[in-house]
Amino acid sequence: MKPGILALSFVIATTAQAHEPVALTISPLVHASRNATVSGELEALGGHPAATEDMFPDPAKIRLSDGRRTWVFGSNGVYQIRNANQTVHASGTWTLENGVFCRTTSGKSTSSCGILYRNGPVYRVTRSTRSHRLQEWSLLRLVN
Repeated sequence: MKPGILALSFVIATTAQAHEPVALTISPLVHASRNATVSGELEALGGHPAATEDMFPDPAKIRLSDGRRTWVFGSNGVYQIRNANQTVHASGTWTLENGVFCRTTSGKSTSSCGILYRNGPVYRVTRSTRSHRLQEWSLLRLVN
């Protein structure tokens, strides 16, 4: 199991009425999508290269989680990675054109680019635009 995946499997939510912890469940498809190691595995599960519409169907901001931090992407091309206590871990800019997802972290001069795949609520990125290998991390869409 990859780092961060086990942590998300035990995420605790609070119900609005009872204020008691409720364990969230991860579907087998989400679990398999998060464990895929190459883009072909993700495609076999129904994943596809993402377009801007996949990132922002509605509203203009999307929140994703890697199980430890929340990634907030704005439709204006800016992102922040926030720690559990909401402090900013990193921030920068991002682009998505023809499935190629690039992000540049503030204070760094180089961009990291790969093919962004989406399979339902799961987002995965290849290690580069030429590689079929997926990054070890995956992001799960949170309800806005």
